[in-house]
Amino acid sequence: AAAGGGGGGGEHVITITQSSSSSISTSTSSLNPYFMGLTASVNVVEELCHGSIIDTTTKEYLDTTVQGWTVYYEAKLFDAFPSLMDTLKEDLCAVNRLMPKHAREGLIPTTRFWINATLTYGTEGCPIEGRGLTFHPAKEWLASNKMNVAKAGCIEFYSARDYLQDRGLWG
Repeated sequence: AAAGGGGGGGEHVITITQSSSSSISTSTSSLNPYFMGLTASVNVVEELCHGSIIDTTTKEYLDTTVQGWTVYYEAKLFDAFPSLMDTLKEDLCAVNRLMPKHAREGLIPTTRFWINATLTYGTEGCPIEGRGLTFHPAKEWLASNKMNVAKAGCIEFYSARDYLQDRGLWG
């Protein structure tokens, strides 16, 4: 069987074949009759994504303080997502309540949140629509991807909608 994927600038092929060898192995997977005699190989064919890197460094943000934390957000974001501010207050209140005091006092002055309605980055030929949240540990990756280096050491919400939809998944 083979599966191929396109889009996003690459092709991924997984091939599984029946092996005729009857070698004995002590690995757990080889003791399972389902896996006996099967071999798998993965070939990844990379394709360069052409085009300029999308420059997001000029995206403008406003700032506010929520439960003691600095939050940068796009203008009109809270108008577009009316429940976002209350949800953010609730979640950061829970963080403040559950995080040990010494950790909270060390993180609040240095860790900021950046919230986007959406954020597209990557190249013009292979744009990436950001999903979920991420932590940016250093400036280098941000700079090489034409993103605001002030986001280093911060948490970024790529999509406010995703945050609101996904935040309840873990209980």
